[in-house]
Amino acid sequence: MGSRGTWSDGRRAERIVLIGAGVAGTALATALRRAGLRVVAVASRRLASARRAARLIGGAPAVCRTPEQAARAGTLILLGTPDRAIGPTARRLARAGGLCPGHLVVHLSGALPASGLPVTPATAAALHPVASLASHARAVATLGSGLYALEGPPAALRRLRRLVRALGGKAVTVPAARKGLYHAGCALASNAVVAVLAAALHTLQAAGLSPAAARAVMRALAGSTWRNVEEIGIPAALTGSIARGDVPVVAGHLRALGALLPALVPLYRELGRVAVEVGRAKGSLKRDPASRLRRLTAPAGSPATRSVPGRQGPRRSSVSRRRAAPRKARRSRSRA
Repeated sequence: MGSRGTWSDGRRAERIVLIGAGVAGTALATALRRAGLRVVAVASRRLASARRAARLIGGAPAVCRTPEQAARAGTLILLGTPDRAIGPTARRLARAGGLCPGHLVVHLSGALPASGLPVTPATAAALHPVASLASHARAVATLGSGLYALEGPPAALRRLRRLVRALGGKAVTVPAARKGLYHAGCALASNAVVAVLAAALHTLQAAGLSPAAARAVMRALAGSTWRNVEEIGIPAALTGSIARGDVPVVAGHLRALGALLPALVPLYRELGRVAVEVGRAKGSLKRDPASRLRRLTAPAGSPATRSVPGRQGPRRSSVSRRRAAPRKARRSRSRA
């Protein structure tokens, strides 16, 4: 194991190694170095990537040709590789003798549990930066005082919490068995929001707005919505047609999308069904319009989508009406 230093408060100083030079790992290592921690070595699949990461991190970490060489220099190994490479990289380190007792191997995935990672005789844990990391500069600024989701054994979590405190950040703990569900929630809060905004922008431009005007509308609404969420929370922040139970307006949205942007109809319906339940939780959406909106936003082809907005039951098919006609005629003749 590498040599040990001390923190200013007497605690052991971690010697941090980065393996994998992607945006998340490089930005986190940069933020850690700026917080006063030592980043001693960097390795990546391509030597040029490792050199670039070392320059961005600063402090002259050693650029290593192999992950094993880098791991031997440190006490805490950050695996900044893509998720698919985490397991193979850990196995390579363990097979090559790059790990020893006291090493803490930390991957940055929010989806994969650390338990079962083949790092014996070291310990494995996970530290997931809860942030949208689109570029190095923005990522470093975000991670400097950000939120982190931790997972791993108690001793490993204590070491990771020290890192988070050094960054000025906050930490939450995620159970290993729920990592998949946790990461799905993260995807909805981040990637899905971008996808919805892309759909909104496309729809506004299809309505005849210029790209600049469409972005202005989207910015005004998305910005004010998030401020409402921050100030009064969900479900109180829900506004609009579904929150009011305005069934004809929602039906008009679906007709307009169906005519010009049919590919977005399923998305509108899916989100609409979620909004109905949020509206019910808010208390602004009454039972009757909620039922009608559920039918209106049901998946295409389901029995509920054959209902007519404003009616309580499903519309009868033309076959049903033809079958009903003779029965009415027979009843009229019997009464005569």
